[in-house]
Amino acid sequence: MSKLQAGNLTRPPTRMQLLWLATVASCWTPVATGTILRGQARSTERIVYAEAHMAAATLRDDTAVAPFSIDEEEAREHAAAGGTPCPCVPASLCRPLSPQQHKSRREVFAYHSSGDVGRPPNAWAAAGLANNGSSWRSYNWTKVTSIGLFGEINGVEGWDLLCTAHRNNVRVLLPWYQTVRGQPNPVIEPYNAYRLEHREVYTNQTYIAANAKQVASFVVSNGYDGILIDAEELRPSPGMAKGAYGRLRTGIVFWISRLRAELDIKLPNAMLTWTVDSNATNADPPKKHTIDFAALSPYVDFFQPMMYCLSGDTPIAGAFPRRIYHTSRSNDPIWSLNLTAQTFAKVGVDRSKLVTVLPWFGSDFTCTSLVSCDELVLTARDTKWFGGQCGQGTDGGPSLGQALALFANETALGRSLSTELSWDEPSATSYFDWVNLTKNHSGVADGRRHQLWFDTPRSFGLKASMAIDTLKFRGIGLWLPELAATATQAAEMWRAIPSS
Repeated sequence: MSKLQAGNLTRPPTRMQLLWLATVASCWTPVATGTILRGQARSTERIVYAEAHMAAATLRDDTAVAPFSIDEEEAREHAAAGGTPCPCVPASLCRPLSPQQHKSRREVFAYHSSGDVGRPPNAWAAAGLANNGSSWRSYNWTKVTSIGLFGEINGVEGWDLLCTAHRNNVRVLLPWYQTVRGQPNPVIEPYNAYRLEHREVYTNQTYIAANAKQVASFVVSNGYDGILIDAEELRPSPGMAKGAYGRLRTGIVFWISRLRAELDIKLPNAMLTWTVDSNATNADPPKKHTIDFAALSPYVDFFQPMMYCLSGDTPIAGAFPRRIYHTSRSNDPIWSLNLTAQTFAKVGVDRSKLVTVLPWFGSDFTCTSLVSCDELVLTARDTKWFGGQCGQGTDGGPSLGQALALFANETALGRSLSTELSWDEPSATSYFDWVNLTKNHSGVADGRRHQLWFDTPRSFGLKASMAIDTLKFRGIGLWLPELAATATQAAEMWRAIPSS
């Protein structure tokens, strides 16, 4: 029974409640075999009041929706009774996309974070991250295929993103976040129970099976097209009994297999993808791997290796990440793509199951000298100042927009020492030197020389082409498009992605 149905049954239903119930019933109209309705999915449609849609409860044709308006008091009453506002017109855009579409197409997977994610207390954040929650409006809708939400995007903004994406046949996945539209997110519950409560829930098949059913229903009822898994640092706690690694390894496979099975019932061919370390053989301590990639591969559409924070990882060094900053300073050297393909091949994953995530942020380094950056300062820096060497939207660091502003001397952060961007051929990455003109949290001026490495459309395009055209990966991911400061910057990066 829905929240609306489970309300105060002794009070006569309002006109809006009657409309909502009749509308839900209307979506069960049988559809002839072979008929394709735009955005139609095998799920109960949750159509409710938004600004203007649904002329009457008897309407069944989404292409013939006329405006319907109610007073604000009744709208508030409906929302309080459990209704989910949906501003999509036609209303079919609030439902998952037809699951048969685009199952094996090339992927351009854009991550989008909400405005409350990615604002660390350091100098980069103080300069602005160009993240206003609406950056998705400048996506190239002819290239993006799927969107993974990173954070909670509520209200009209969240629905507007979903409507626009579905209108352009772009999938939107259930985010890996604690809450979704104010509701607890069931997909993250086992992860929280294991990591935070130290309960070995992944070996509890009854619990996992029940959770998978709940997740699949949650995905469909909220209009999503699949699930994004980002279960990083999923490892046994020290207090768990001997053999915890092996139990977790098999438990994860059961978890993902049940998610796939329940999704196939509720939304056949729904997308299921997992964001993972760029090195499949380095995901866990030696000989204690908790991720059985080969066993998981049949159940996921693709894995998404995170190709960033790889400074110092050279082909000669072999294993990575090693964080040896004097060997390679690129955040995402182009040769690391081939290494990723090799490591996943070793664990039984074909490159057609890989969508490699490329960064729209860079790495910044402090130089030991005021006149050159031949050597770098490798000691830990003030975390309230410029954060770690690997800077991104969630732990500080130079975004694409900040790097370009700094290079053009358009920010108070510092002064560029370069009139042209330098180019590192082995890593296919741009960089430049600059002087820090800011003060730290203690009020002490820095004044030291820095070197900032980041991707421009040139370097980003080369890496995207290497992944898609040369290595034949399933596609690429973008972390995060909102780190471009302007729509023009974003458009140039989108154009650099090879056309299908």
